[in-house]
Amino acid sequence: MPRKPFALNQTPIALSAALLCAASTAVAQTSAPEEAKALSEVVVSASGFEQEIKKAPASITVVTREQLENNRTTTLAEALSEVEGVDVGTSVDKMGNPNISIRGMGQDYTLILVDGKRQGAAGALGPNGFEGYSAAFLPPVAAIERIEVIRGPMSTLYGSDAMGGVINIITRKVSDRLTGSVSVDATIQENSDRGNLYGGNLYLSAPIQQDLLGIQVRASTKHREESLLEATGDAGSSTISTRGPSPVKADIHTLGTRLTLTPNKQNEIYLDADIARQSYDNSEGQLGTIGVRGYEEKLKFERNQIVLAHNGNFSFGRLESALTHNKTQNIGRTLPNDTSTARAGDPRTIEGENTILDTKLITTLGEANLLSVGAQYWRAKMIDGAADSDPFKHTQWALFGEDEWSLTESLAVTLGARYDHHSAFGSHISPRVYAVWETTPNLTLKGGVSGGFKTPNLNDLVDGINGWSGQGTIPLIGTPGLKPEKSTNFEFGAQFDDLQGFNIGGTVFLNKFKDKITSGNSVENCSWNGQPNRPGCVDYGNFPSVDTYSQKANVDKAETKGVELNSRIPVSQDLYATANYTFTRSKNKTTGAQLVNTPKHMFNAKLHWKINNQFSSWAGLTYRGERLRSDTVARAQLGDLKAATVLNIGGSYQINKAFRINAAIYNLLDKDFLEYGSYTNSNGNTAYTSLYNTHEEGRRLWISATYDF
Repeated sequence: MPRKPFALNQTPIALSAALLCAASTAVAQTSAPEEAKALSEVVVSASGFEQEIKKAPASITVVTREQLENNRTTTLAEALSEVEGVDVGTSVDKMGNPNISIRGMGQDYTLILVDGKRQGAAGALGPNGFEGYSAAFLPPVAAIERIEVIRGPMSTLYGSDAMGGVINIITRKVSDRLTGSVSVDATIQENSDRGNLYGGNLYLSAPIQQDLLGIQVRASTKHREESLLEATGDAGSSTISTRGPSPVKADIHTLGTRLTLTPNKQNEIYLDADIARQSYDNSEGQLGTIGVRGYEEKLKFERNQIVLAHNGNFSFGRLESALTHNKTQNIGRTLPNDTSTARAGDPRTIEGENTILDTKLITTLGEANLLSVGAQYWRAKMIDGAADSDPFKHTQWALFGEDEWSLTESLAVTLGARYDHHSAFGSHISPRVYAVWETTPNLTLKGGVSGGFKTPNLNDLVDGINGWSGQGTIPLIGTPGLKPEKSTNFEFGAQFDDLQGFNIGGTVFLNKFKDKITSGNSVENCSWNGQPNRPGCVDYGNFPSVDTYSQKANVDKAETKGVELNSRIPVSQDLYATANYTFTRSKNKTTGAQLVNTPKHMFNAKLHWKINNQFSSWAGLTYRGERLRSDTVARAQLGDLKAATVLNIGGSYQINKAFRINAAIYNLLDKDFLEYGSYTNSNGNTAYTSLYNTHEEGRRLWISATYDF
């Protein structure tokens, strides 16, 4: 029988306003608890060097290792789910990985870094709905020091792809003494139709020779059972697809090591190697049709990466350089029937390689200027066996500089620009101007203008077939003349900190971009049997059943804008609350449609209670407002995709100095996200569709055991 939903007043603006404004009377009599999250936190992503977060020229949020350990963190999306401006509920890919949206811009516009090193490939290595593979390569939680999330363009420092924001995963440094951590965790689902999750993490760091050479070893494993979800409500004979909504069995493994050499106090050299493997079950064609229609019985993603880096502190400044090489493969795809370059059903090679050389100097100019100058060389290659072409390649080099100019002791202006030269697109300049004014020790004002850009994927540029859709039946073609997408971001924010544990802040933003890449005009196929060799047609092979080819084009302008609020409210010595609220509007200025399916209103709140030195607990609430239903016929009868409020509770128990237990119950009230409704489609037939945007998990228990030494 369908479950009765729990009635809960879903008024995010009222909730956020009440919690944010309550602080004005709550903090006068309270002192800061030990867990106070001070604005003196140090970050590196906003300027490329260490600085206090309140002085950083960007809108930035830090997720600490403690926060990651106290919550289930099996994906990067889970790690960022409570950050203001971040939405992880827009969609899931076919492997069940949630996509990450920042300020109303999709995951393609977010650059993911580990220790400042680019992780993503330059081409589309997960075509046909498998793009979330890159965010699943998360380092073991025990190896992470913190995650820095920048909301807004950062192309001046990081180049292409940083139009929406930057996620920089900072890992722990090699220790000068033996330290380590071993943990195991499990997620047990109340609904037996959904698969359980199991995982383990290992972290070890130790000196090999004191003050000279040290080593770090890290590893993780995750196993997800398959789900066989059934729709509830008015679902008729509807089935929930195994291509994302009802995830298949999966295994993810990572293994990495780092050797750090410190020959003297001025120099540090490290060599880091990392391998990661993902495997997804397709034995029954759950992800795609097996054989000549495009898939094998198992789909795998494999990545190998090696980094050689040097950090030097000299009399003239700090010099940082790194050489990164990574190779990513998508294994388990096959060549479809009409592929002319090889026999149908043969393995389809999909792989990408990056070789990136970075160098940066941070130095002072007089007493008022802190200058960062640097360069980058990037060589990328991608192979897709479905394309009738040589490997896709590009080279790109860049020069950049930023000056933090302290006009007074309390006012600093950052001026920066980056010059990129791309072998396919030519040159592009990304400027940035940002001011930070500490009006008092308690109040900081920030604001600025920055530019961003994103180059097309390598395979988007091929003059010919570059992929397939429709389970290997519809060929896709590239567009050699595509241009990079460009954006300009405006933002202004204020942050108040009473230095006693209470802080409150807000940011308004406007992001305009042009040359958005989207579906362009179709191109007629010369080999179509309905009308062969039409004027203006193109010949990319013998596809008699294909009337036209689809391709991408730079046609759209878009805009995102919104407000982000955040607060931390101490209630007593051992009790405090955190909350944030995000209002977002996104619009394709050409079509009038939303850019991505981000809700207007998002709200997160959490109450933290340190009961004693061993036991702490928390209770959290998340609200996501209605999302636009794209099917206009269904929308007229069922309305938009429904809003949802979810309650979670959890705690941590430190059994002794080394051993602790973490546990949480997520979706405490067992909100049903599998509910369907019926409507009459445009053909006059009864159809069924989900009332929610994604099929999120029901009530579940997560438990983790950790041993630190």
